[in-house]
Amino acid sequence: MPNFDNQGLEVTTQERQSLIEELGRAARRTERFGWTNHVCAHIVAWVAVTGSIAATILAAVQLTPGWLTATVAAIPAAVLAISTTFNFERKALWHWLTTKKLKALSRRLTYERAAVVTVSREFSRVEIETFEGWMTYSALSPQTESKPEPKPEKDKPDDRQH
Repeated sequence: MPNFDNQGLEVTTQERQSLIEELGRAARRTERFGWTNHVCAHIVAWVAVTGSIAATILAAVQLTPGWLTATVAAIPAAVLAISTTFNFERKALWHWLTTKKLKALSRRLTYERAAVVTVSREFSRVEIETFEGWMTYSALSPQTESKPEPKPEKDKPDDRQH
């Protein structure tokens, strides 16, 4: 006897389970990327603080060559550039937001018995939205808003001289 989802579409238990598993894999992957970016953000912060403290100590004791003190003093600026370029903190939050969306879809499918086709479409929408949002979190990409193309005016006479 065939199974039907709440939209009256035939769906197999295997299809439902397959989508649940795919959502789970995607959620685990984005969550892992979130944690990786979170850890990188903390490493970068600690390296900057440590570099600053080390440069201060080296300058105070004056037992090292000036070039070494200058090199260590440059660490915080280099780390700031890396942090600004890679946006580890923002990317971690972005990955975790994506994870939340994917887990919500999985719960809808599992516990709310949502239609497989509806959840599949929403999953596709989240993937596209996620991809489009990726560049928002890159410091190297321009932060521009898309503006609609101006509509040509149809009934307005041409102002140019003939």
